Amino acid sequence: MERLSQERERRKALDGLYFYKPNAPIQKIIKHFSDQKGVVVGSMANGIGKSSGIVNIIGNLVFGPQNEFFNHPTFKNWPFPKRIRYITTPKNVEEIGPFHTEVNKWWPKLRYQAIKSGRSFYSQYTANGWVIDVMTYDQDPQQFEGPTLGLIITDEPPPKPLWATFASRLRLGGIILVMMTPLTEAAWFFDDVVPRHQDSVVFGSMEDACIEHGINGHLEHKNIETMIAEMDPDEREARAEGKAMYLRGLIFKTYDESVHVLDDIKVPYGADVWNVVDPHSDKPFASIWAFPDARGDLYIFDEWPNEDF
Repeated sequence: MERLSQERERRKALDGLYFYKPNAPIQKIIKHFSDQKGVVVGSMANGIGKSSGIVNIIGNLVFGPQNEFFNHPTFKNWPFPKRIRYITTPKNVEEIGPFHTEVNKWWPKLRYQAIKSGRSFYSQYTANGWVIDVMTYDQDPQQFEGPTLGLIITDEPPPKPLWATFASRLRLGGIILVMMTPLTEAAWFFDDVVPRHQDSVVFGSMEDACIEHGINGHLEHKNIETMIAEMDPDEREARAEGKAMYLRGLIFKTYDESVHVLDDIKVPYGADVWNVVDPHSDKPFASIWAFPDARGDLYIFDEWPNEDF
């Protein structure tokens, strides 16, 4: 039994792609990806496995489907140019950073080449006729022009001006995959991009990566609780739940649901009712109905849309 376990670990070290088991949110990302959604967004909590998910998606394209989770036509016969651009923060591409660490962990040894081309990090990987360019958000914008791509992956939300250049790089078709933890820098992305791609947005919480409560989880529940307890309350929903709470705490620091949310609000007879509308061109208008009381407190008693959309 011990020899079998040792052999398994040896094979895993040589070719980890075969042994990868994605958690539930990453499985949804893979499904959207295999359906060739033009834009796929993963709004994920910290620690959920964004980097390992990205590296395994790339690996199963470059080397073909390596296990049942990637057994889809898109991974068997990629219909777009075999050139990928991975863009992230400078920290993520250091030699001890998450991207190269995950590549070294999961990809088959001696079956790919990595070069630096004068940079301090591995800026290009090649294998099986594929080219994977690694870039960072602090590079000169002109460097993002150039070759026709089939896949663009951003790890954390890209700057708005950079997003505008992506379509021209996918001139022969392709997919954009955005994986991120939705903190304040994600504000423009959730305002401008997410409303147009609601059917391919996946949210993932720390509990999805829990060994006890998730599917194929890797985090101990007690460790998740410890991490959440130490988080800034204004960032907790983004970091622990993957929810886009990028404005929480920036405007109303004293907001408290136990104080400021009532179960049932009755509009008094003769009240001065206000209707405020925030118009949009690419999503439903947002409206609220409210009335002030004698002290000047404002009671919002209805809104539209009043359900998720």
